[in-house]
Amino acid sequence: MKSGTVDIRTRDNQRMGKMRIDKLHEYFQSLMPNKSRMYEQFYEKAWNPANFVDESQTLHEFQGTKEKCVLFSHNPTCPNTQMIQVVADISGVDLEVQAATDEKMPHMYMKVSDGSILTYPEAIIKHIARMNLSSGLIGKTAFD
Repeated sequence: MKSGTVDIRTRDNQRMGKMRIDKLHEYFQSLMPNKSRMYEQFYEKAWNPANFVDESQTLHEFQGTKEKCVLFSHNPTCPNTQMIQVVADISGVDLEVQAATDEKMPHMYMKVSDGSILTYPEAIIKHIARMNLSSGLIGKTAFD
């Protein structure tokens, strides 16, 4: 082993001689059967990094946005509205709460700068928390 070689023996305990470890690895690789064409066809479509977005980049797109947030609520004193206000305060986001006048809309909703409407408190909170990642309310990646 000091010389960087190992003594090789077959399964029948016949001595093949000494071989360097890197050469032995190449030898073992040459003994492995080739992968089938079906194996290659299956795995060529299984993973393509271009099909996936780096989550840390998408979350950082929200960081530093200074959009004006308006939360519409039929009951501004309900616990969900207050919880959203607390998250906005911690995140340093300017949140205005207005009384909802449209009876067709849910009891609470927020219009976002791109025109979409968020109706679930969890979605509203995540959107507000992503506006300032340094607040520590949400991780920098989906795993966090």
